Amino acid sequence: MFERLPHELLKFIISEISIQDVKNLSQTSKHFHSSTLPTLWTSVVIPAWSTKDTYGIRIDGFPLDRLVFMKSISLRFVTENNARACPHDRRLQTCQEANDEEIVDKLSSFEKLTEVILALLEKFEKEQLTSFRLHLETLELDLVNWPHLRKALGYRNDNERVRRMRARDYMHKSILGLDIHSPHITFPNLHTLVLSHVPLTATLVQSINFEVLRSLTIRSCPQWYDFVLAIARRRIPVRLKELELQESWPKNDAATDETEDGDPTEVLLEYFQGLEKFYLDQTGDMLSKDTWENVCHHSSTLKRFVNHSNFYNEELEVWTDLPDMMINERDKERWWDDPTSSPLYNLDLDFIGLSCEPIHLLDVLNPFSKKDCLKVVHVRQSRKNLEYTWSWGIMVITDDEPVDDTPAVDEGENPSSEYLEPMFWAFVEWAFSYKGIKSLEYIVFGDFGRPERTSRGNLLICREGYGSEDFHIIRESCPSPEWDYVKKEYGDALRSCPSLRSIV
Repeated sequence: MFERLPHELLKFIISEISIQDVKNLSQTSKHFHSSTLPTLWTSVVIPAWSTKDTYGIRIDGFPLDRLVFMKSISLRFVTENNARACPHDRRLQTCQEANDEEIVDKLSSFEKLTEVILALLEKFEKEQLTSFRLHLETLELDLVNWPHLRKALGYRNDNERVRRMRARDYMHKSILGLDIHSPHITFPNLHTLVLSHVPLTATLVQSINFEVLRSLTIRSCPQWYDFVLAIARRRIPVRLKELELQESWPKNDAATDETEDGDPTEVLLEYFQGLEKFYLDQTGDMLSKDTWENVCHHSSTLKRFVNHSNFYNEELEVWTDLPDMMINERDKERWWDDPTSSPLYNLDLDFIGLSCEPIHLLDVLNPFSKKDCLKVVHVRQSRKNLEYTWSWGIMVITDDEPVDDTPAVDEGENPSSEYLEPMFWAFVEWAFSYKGIKSLEYIVFGDFGRPERTSRGNLLICREGYGSEDFHIIRESCPSPEWDYVKKEYGDALRSCPSLRSIV
């Protein structure tokens, strides 16, 4: 009877179940075997389980008729401690100096990797690859460590020209096949673009059909401001629904906050309307209040908003979270006394993520106590930040004295010596009280920028029901249906703007 389901309904069911269930379903009948092929072969992983295996990877038995379903090929190798790793890990930059043998095995293990990939690509039909860019719908490009790659190409900086070509122009011409002298739309059907550590130029702007593009992610890309400002300067029609922007420093070639056009993010936000999701990781001196006022330009459509604020600690020489998000006491008092005076009051959000110490959250989120929309609050403290300061969410009690004024954070059934940090507890208690945010269902704490890892320091606080003041706390290290739901429904917002960054 199940086999008589319409194809579209079966396709929907397959998309909603786990990949393991899809595999099991594919083995029940020939009908389900053929129906599940596109899902099962969307992503292919090529593993290498030792240094020797990278020389002996064979693809002779690869089912060539499955190539038509493939959208991504991932590579995995094994480190010396037998842990799985990924070549996109930013820590791989250290292996270039061979000064950290524990991070990755010897580079010689990758000598044959190119040959393996090329052998696989040769199995595609003639012209199949060259036509991809015309039909390409999703493009993700991560150069991992642009300064090192730039040096390997023979450039000392981004402004230097080799054979009359800048490094970023070389990348666009060689990798993306763009015509830097006569740019035109190269990717007419692209609806999702994810760029990480990729040097950007106005040429790339002219190569994308922004009337088709719906999701744009820019993470720590050199000259990102040129790309962003070019969109507004050229009056390009934009119909984006999702935008993730992780600013990198400097914001312009002069290494200052000031540009001739104004703050690039502000310019872009005011240029168009219609965003449903906006995830922003800021650098520099832009006040959060000003950012929120700019975001209100999308108030009629915006449902999910993340704002992570950073500053560069010159003493430590690292980027770290800005715990007060440059919010002054006078504004906080005004928002508490009159919630409608806050820019956030104008936003009908169901999700908000802020890199804000809990001591500020009561005032900042008080506007949502007068609304009936907000379901999830994510308190973002990056793992990097925890290397230099204390946890905003959890405190550890070293003596045996019981703590009565804040709840314990247990490890499943096991009692714990860790408790909610008092100011975080005060926020949680207020948020779930009758004076707080009645629509709120979950408070999430922690850093989810590395989804392949779980952390016992990441917390999920679940309300027992609408308007209830009761709740329970679950660590990420304790699997639960609540965690599964939150990660599935809000995972893109939780993972947005990962904390690893550098000066570019």
